[in-house]
Amino acid sequence: MILSQAYTYALLMAFPACLILAGLSDFMTMTISNRLCAAIAILFPFAALQFGLPLSDFAAHMGVGFAVFVLGFALFSLNLIGGGDAKLLAASALWIGPDGILAYGVLVALFGGALAIVLLSARSLLAPVTGFAAADRLLEKETGVPYGIAIAAAGFVVYSDGPLLTAALAWL
Repeated sequence: MILSQAYTYALLMAFPACLILAGLSDFMTMTISNRLCAAIAILFPFAALQFGLPLSDFAAHMGVGFAVFVLGFALFSLNLIGGGDAKLLAASALWIGPDGILAYGVLVALFGGALAIVLLSARSLLAPVTGFAAADRLLEKETGVPYGIAIAAAGFVVYSDGPLLTAALAWL
């Protein structure tokens, strides 16, 4: 029972921990690791099984993940988002599922827009000479927006109110 409970807690925290790593990585390097996105996607079936997600719900989560992957690939092909952002969106969509995907999309857009406004304002007011390499890079006008931060923040909000977390907490 203790091992099972530890396993459940580990799975419960896996998605939020990966979101933190993705947001930090995008902030620091403007990249999101393929391995991190793969870990998010690979851990989902284990969490679904452990938390007792019904097979029909599991299939719906997989369908949402696939749909977001296709949409993300299209946006990446149009050079509207980065490849890491597209993969993080798709992997996160597995955990979010159909019940939260609309809220997730809206929050990603809102948080991303707010982040872009803050960065554009900071770039017009501050010179990129803070002494902190990641901040200096973000203050350069040629640098894009680390959308992984917005994706991670939206993931936290939607996951915290989602059915997967609710099922996990009920299991404990």
